[in-house]
Amino acid sequence: MTGHHPPDFIVRGAALVALVVLTLAGCASPTANSPTTPPQLPSASTVPAPPVSTLTSRDPVQTAVQPDTSSINMPPSAAAYPVGDTTVSMSFDGRDRSFIVHVPESVQADLPTALVFQLHGGSGTGAQIDFMTHLNAVADEDGFIVVAPDGVDKNWNDGRVDVRATAFSENIDDVGFLVAVIDEI
Repeated sequence: MTGHHPPDFIVRGAALVALVVLTLAGCASPTANSPTTPPQLPSASTVPAPPVSTLTSRDPVQTAVQPDTSSINMPPSAAAYPVGDTTVSMSFDGRDRSFIVHVPESVQADLPTALVFQLHGGSGTGAQIDFMTHLNAVADEDGFIVVAPDGVDKNWNDGRVDVRATAFSENIDDVGFLVAVIDEI
């Protein structure tokens, strides 16, 4: 079909998935069970994907190509949050927003660490989502930080047209909020 463009919510969702994948790809470390090449994600022609770290062969061990972070000013973000779960409130776009940060014991403040967002479904909360997914337990085993933000009035502005929810009717900038959370952490 020529001239067909995906709905805005698909493009926004693809951009969010790319953000999470890039966060994981930039901070992943290979294990004995890792594949020799990273999984390939389907690409959308409307969302250009930045380069992703790839695996290179060094006999006999596979190692991930690490980005040069020497020029990046990386504050010891994990030091701001104690081990375990911390509920954080912040003002964003004139509205009080909140999220839960889960920091495993193995996270070291002076080392880059993967940050994974766990977004709740409609009528849910950040506090409820781990109960359903147990992602914090996986983070404890594998050493990454989990963030579980709250949508406005338990909903996200994900592109659907549903005027009954504040996130939709007020066109809440949830993508901007998630970027602000990354900056905060």
